[in-house]
Amino acid sequence: MFNSFTRQRIAILPDGRRILDSALGCCVARAARGIYAVFQLCEADEHRMFHSFIDDERWLQTVAAGRRPDASVQDKAKAQLAWHRARLVLRRPPAGAVVSHVSAAVLHGLPIISAVPELLEYSGPISRRTAHIRMHRPPREAAEVSSVLGRPVTSPWATVRDLAADAGLAAAITAADHLLRGRSIITPDHSPAVVEVYSQPVSERLRAAHAQASRCRSSAAAKRYVKVLRLARGLSESPAESLAIAVLDVLGLTGAYRQQVRLLNREGQEIARVDFLIGRIVVEVDGWSKYPAEDRAAALHAFRAEKRREDAIRALGYTVVRLEWADLIDPARTAAKLRAAGVRV
Repeated sequence: MFNSFTRQRIAILPDGRRILDSALGCCVARAARGIYAVFQLCEADEHRMFHSFIDDERWLQTVAAGRRPDASVQDKAKAQLAWHRARLVLRRPPAGAVVSHVSAAVLHGLPIISAVPELLEYSGPISRRTAHIRMHRPPREAAEVSSVLGRPVTSPWATVRDLAADAGLAAAITAADHLLRGRSIITPDHSPAVVEVYSQPVSERLRAAHAQASRCRSSAAAKRYVKVLRLARGLSESPAESLAIAVLDVLGLTGAYRQQVRLLNREGQEIARVDFLIGRIVVEVDGWSKYPAEDRAAALHAFRAEKRREDAIRALGYTVVRLEWADLIDPARTAAKLRAAGVRV
């Protein structure tokens, strides 16, 4: 299950061990001693034998013939997420431990804006680090634990709380925004705990979120978590927009902007709905996913439509600032762009 197989099954085949060794790092990765998983659909003749172990293509990052698995940052990130998830399922968790922090976010299908950690993260009775895992303390209460893909994992809001404490505001805000907005779940088994979160009205989600504040391990961690809940409103339409909220907070602009604002012309017709509005300055967060690279005609059409939309916004007397990922991961670059447009930063 989960595209996995044992070394013994390959070793009995002619030249099986050599072929397995050649596939490691290409389309196969080691999950545990003697256990391997297929994480790429590879077209190399020798590696086609591993296609028979694929039972769920949602776990795969498809690779075109002749193209390296790390052809792009996006492809690499998807492959890392799929492999991290597979390792969490294939490896038995340490005794008394539950999956937590970024690893829990991966299992819950929450957006990850930083590099996926090599170590699998758990919470348990002791704090320790090995070549494969990082154990946080303290262990989790039963009420904070759900199950995803047969593994015990911190509940979605307990995961946000842990991210706020140990992974930073940006990671926590992105996850909280996702939960508050009620986006569709992408975990393969549609785990009941996550389904319950997404089916709740926003008011109930907020109550569930605030209930976690009392369980923070310190007053400083509680303050960070409460700040996440104050900043995340569930209005962001992409992880990049959630990251922008964290960056605007760093720049001291919290409270100075409105999010997802409808701009109307004199006739009361909606011209555009913009990501952020600071006075008369529109801030748009760009994600290249809106321009499909695999379809040049569609990409050109989307680009032209966006250009017409921006021209209409400027015609209303607004200044437009566009922020990309490169700006958001460098607050100084964001500050420079905003300052050039007239924002006091």
